[in-house]
Amino acid sequence: MGETLMAKYLGKKKLIAETSARKDGVALTIAAAYFGFECEIQTGELDMDKEHPNIQ
Repeated sequence: MGETLMAKYLGKKKLIAETSARKDGVALTIAAAYFGFECEIQTGELDMDKEHPNIQ
């Protein structure tokens, strides 16, 4: 939430984050939606392979 408020203060329109933990990406996505930002979450290929069994 803090990063989102800082981005709003700085006049940014889009948030971009790199994360390997799904919960961090979900939290940023929720905060971005709340404040009306576009949001892009990037995850590395190895992390995606690790998470694949959890989301089938």
